[in-house]
Amino acid sequence: MTDSATTDLIWLCGDVHGNLTALQRALESEPSPPEAIFFLGDMDPPEPIGPWLRQAVGEYAPFWWIHGNHEVDTEQRSRDTFDSPGIECNIDGQVVEIQGLRIAGLGGIFRKEIWMPPARPLFQHFEDYKMHLRGLGPKEPFADGKRRTHRSSIFPDVYDALAEQSADVLLIHDAPSCHPHGNAAYDDLAQVMGVRWVAHGHHHDARDYSADTPRLGFQTIGVGKRGITTLAGRCVVAGESDARRSGHH
Repeated sequence: MTDSATTDLIWLCGDVHGNLTALQRALESEPSPPEAIFFLGDMDPPEPIGPWLRQAVGEYAPFWWIHGNHEVDTEQRSRDTFDSPGIECNIDGQVVEIQGLRIAGLGGIFRKEIWMPPARPLFQHFEDYKMHLRGLGPKEPFADGKRRTHRSSIFPDVYDALAEQSADVLLIHDAPSCHPHGNAAYDDLAQVMGVRWVAHGHHHDARDYSADTPRLGFQTIGVGKRGITTLAGRCVVAGESDARRSGHH
């Protein structure tokens, strides 16, 4: 079993939306620096993501991230996220080991143009979708924008590859079914991977999911906008909207 001291030194950062001030203040004020920092998507970097995060985090801790849905809002932001130094820290579709914990990442969101479980997927791979757009030719005048948008969509090949692995923690951008706007496909993935914790951002709230743990078989941690919560469940920084948006359901 992993002790609580270890999990309390793994920080989970909610949607920062281009502002790392709260994280910087927490790093300077916390008595014990984190062992690792994980960003749960919607970082919206205003410059190449690696140098931007490193400047904020400094030498406090290594960091990893998954993308959300807003990293593709503009072409520049997409390049700063996916085509810049720091992409090697994106653990979408991967499992990394930190302090004896296997931590998996699934970035992006489900979109009906690609796959909205429980419906069957329309495309299996991002490359399949790009070929589809090329096949449309001039009939699809918005091809570039659609290609960029769906760079942040979840495709079955990434999901299925994770389902073949095991992990202790699953980091997702969107939420499992315990959130009113969540999706049970995340439950299924977490259960088949055998995880003990699922952490998510996206909804800008931090709900108490403890009543859902017996049904799901894992603990769920929601992290609010620019909030920070440890894997042990301790709130380091409350999300900006937590007081207004959190609560039981």
